[in-house]
Amino acid sequence: FLLATTLIKLCWTATIVDDEAGVRRQLNCSCVKSGHERYYHFDTRGEIDAGFNHQNSNLRAVLTEGLGLGRAVLLRAPSLTLKHNYDQKFSYDRWSDYASFEKSTFRLSKRGSHIICEGVLADCVVDVSDGLMNAFRSKPHQFVTYQSGPVPADINESNGVLIRGPGPRGPGPKHQRDRVSLARKLPGINSFNSQFHFILNLRPSRTIVDAVPPVIDRLHAQSSTGRIAVVHARRGDKIKSEHYCPKEMLRATAPAHIAKVLAQAGVPKGSAVYIMSNDHNFNHFMPLRKTYGYHISMSDQYNHLTALLSGCIPHSSSPQHDTAGRGTQCENYLLFAIENEIMRSVPREYRIPTLPKKDLPHSRHFLMKEFLGPGQCQL
Repeated sequence: FLLATTLIKLCWTATIVDDEAGVRRQLNCSCVKSGHERYYHFDTRGEIDAGFNHQNSNLRAVLTEGLGLGRAVLLRAPSLTLKHNYDQKFSYDRWSDYASFEKSTFRLSKRGSHIICEGVLADCVVDVSDGLMNAFRSKPHQFVTYQSGPVPADINESNGVLIRGPGPRGPGPKHQRDRVSLARKLPGINSFNSQFHFILNLRPSRTIVDAVPPVIDRLHAQSSTGRIAVVHARRGDKIKSEHYCPKEMLRATAPAHIAKVLAQAGVPKGSAVYIMSNDHNFNHFMPLRKTYGYHISMSDQYNHLTALLSGCIPHSSSPQHDTAGRGTQCENYLLFAIENEIMRSVPREYRIPTLPKKDLPHSRHFLMKEFLGPGQCQL
């Protein structure tokens, strides 16, 4: 069933700059020597497709190198894998779809020393169109490959655009294309970035912020205890891979165990619980309501969240995912980002992940906690 929530159109789009004058107008970067046009671009066309958290790591590494070189950073779309989006293309594919550059802040310091520069991300970072980036590439610019080590000082002295990207493919059919998985592990970036301490406070985009209140308001209305909680039950990928101890994952994400952990975290029956999961089979979690007395809901019960997956390959047995009535959107990355913000909107002690999350403070109680350790699951 769908909860009676207001249908919200998530229509805010990324702030993409498509002309050089627009880049100059927007940037006022304290990391760049006054009066100089100095830009850095990490060419993501050589990235190995990966998920959101992986690409978030790449973003931080790229910003650290670019700003550390005294250059404003030109971004293009990260290489997000289709695997996490039901193998379908998606429209929300730019960093500014997910983060507000105007509200996000950063600080770059020499490790153990002084602050080099700090400020609002929008002053030093621009999301540029592919057309504009191609125009920059077609003009004279400095270039270093992924594998060529730290940027030489004489190259960095030049103004204009500096691009770090894949090296040319060598001769012969067996020559491998230059690829990068984690940017922070590239020798040149790793050694250069190690001298800095970079703090990035990414704030969610308006699209994400506007999607959260209807969910939180509904949870408060449902709760008879005044408490609401969010549980992230990782099932789809984690219960199939031997790397993640699938037997233990199955037990950890079973309704009886979820109820046990909720109680340990101080969430009594009668409380409202939002469940984040890549398993959209609502019936799996139904015992939390029928047996353990929690008011539970998932994205499928909110109109504006359901719409985000309306065009995906059917992922549950519920009627709204029948192919006959399919919509046009398949935005699982955006849904994930919204659900992370929903979790962030409840008190820390009532945020319950499957495994510890590095990017979001949460309860000391998590679903896999009692299954980890000597003689048990090793992750």
